[in-house]
Parts: sequence; C-alpha cells; structure tokens
Amino acid sequence: MLRSHRFPFLIFVCIGKFLGCKDPQPESFPKPNKYIALTIDDGPLTHYYSYPDDELRWDTVTKLIDVVQTRHIPVTLFVIGREAEVPSMASMLYKWASAGAELGNHTYNHRSFNEFSGVEWLQEIQKTNQILSPISLAFKQRIRYFRYPFLQEGETLAREHESNRAVRDAGLINAHVTIGTDDWTFNEKYMALELKQDWAARYEVGQAYMRHIHKTVAYWDSVGTALEGRSIKHVMMLHANRINRDYLEQIIDTLKQKGYGFISLDEAYRDPIYGQEDLWATKNGVSFLEHLKQTKLYKEHVLKR
Repeated sequence: MLRSHRFPFLIFVCIGKFLGCKDPQPESFPKPNKYIALTIDDGPLTHYYSYPDDELRWDTVTKLIDVVQTRHIPVTLFVIGREAEVPSMASMLYKWASAGAELGNHTYNHRSFNEFSGVEWLQEIQKTNQILSPISLAFKQRIRYFRYPFLQEGETLAREHESNRAVRDAGLINAHVTIGTDDWTFNEKYMALELKQDWAARYEVGQAYMRHIHKTVAYWDSVGTALEGRSIKHVMMLHANRINRDYLEQIIDTLKQKGYGFISLDEAYRDPIYGQEDLWATKNGVSFLEHLKQTKLYKEHVLKR
C-alpha cells in the first residue's frame, strides 16, 4: 500500500500561513508575447478623505506598493498636486518613490481641461511640477510624464492642440492610455459596501471587476491589433484605490498567465503607435486607440473624397 506524503506538506503550508508567511508564488508564467505598462492615477491615494484615519490610508498604500514590489512591476504614479501638499500624503509619495515608482504630473486640482483656458492649464501643470520637485530631486528623478484628468484633452481639435501645447511647454510628455479599466466606477460601489461592512456584496463587486478587466484588456488589444496588424505595447490606467488594494495582485497574475509582460512607460512609448497623428477630438475621456480608430475613419471617408 502506497503511503501518502501530502499531509506533512499541508501542515507545513498551514503553519506558514499561521506564522504570517505569504502564499507561495506561481513557479512560472508563460513567456510574454504581449506587453503592458502599468500606470496608477490619483496618487498617492485615491479618495484619501474617505478613510477614517491614517492607519487605514497607509494600509491601502502599503498593500499596493507591496504588490508592485514583490511582482517586480515597473509603475508610474500620477500625482495630484494639491494632495501632495498634505503632509501625510507627501510621506506616502516618498514611500512610493522609495519603492521605485516614477512620479508623474496629474495637475494641481484634478479638474478637466474643459474648464480652463490654455494659460490657466499651463499654470495648473507648472504648479504641480514645483510641488513634486523636492521629492523627485530626492530620488534623482525628473518629472517627465503628464496624465490628463478624466483623459479629457479638449472638446475640439483646436482645444486639444491648445492643451497639448501647454503640456509640451511644461516640458512633459502626454501619457496616453490604451487600456482604461473603469476601475473608479467599481471602486465607488466597493468603497460604499466596505464602509457599510457588507462583505458579501463587496466580494461580488470585486468578482464583477475582474470579469470586466479580462474583457476590457482583450477588447483593446484586439483594437490595437486591428489598427497595427500586431499586438501593441499597451498603457493601462488604474487608480490608487480600495478595489485595487485587494485585486491588483490578481490582475497582474492573471494577465501574466495570459502571456502579458509588464514594462516601464518608457519602454511602452518606444512603440511607434504613440507618435501617430490624432485628428479626432471629444469632450469625453477615451482610450488613445479610440482616437486613432476615429482618425483612421476620418482619413478614409473624408480626406479621400
């Protein structure tokens, strides 16, 4: 009769969990054949005012940082200037930067460009650069990338060009997004249920979020492939919020299992798609791929007449 050796292993794992050890990491993932740069908006922490105390704020920030560190994921964190002026939030920024996150500019007030003139917009951006300067210098960084709040660059092409010019005048690069995840909509429900301590309903929102992530990534990769005839190097946008505190690890591991590798924003921007001409404007914030898709249609149906 064969003797089973499974029980000592299970006991070892259970003891490890009891002692606070982390779950074993997957031994290997498929070799990547597609790539994503992870960017996180509203740094250092989304809706910091919704947390009852600093301990819970730090819990979310620390868990997000732990995931990107243990998974060795390059990340660019886009920071709201006014929130970086709050001492506790500034401390969180130092924590992000010390963990290797590149800091980016997300304006001072986190308001849509549609509310500003070009001159006011440049001031919004420059003020945030000034606020982030001591932190970036401390970590020998240079603020290089800019992310539009709500991805709203201007309601018309003229306004879009005006806002883009201000970004360039501030010495920054517009960090386009190809995969927008709508995580903020799920987080609103997740946050409300967490504050109500309705854990069962919160779990269901989390599961719905993961299903949405899978569909969204697949959809935008198919759009990029249709436009370019290949899988492009994507830029994904998430937020520093509660739902990603609990699901970022699962998002990363699931995408790795599907053949995605994670790269820096610099590496993603070596893809020539980010230098393509954009001839389409909208008041809404949408994927850069939607801009390129509409530009292609415009060239096909208008310019060729």
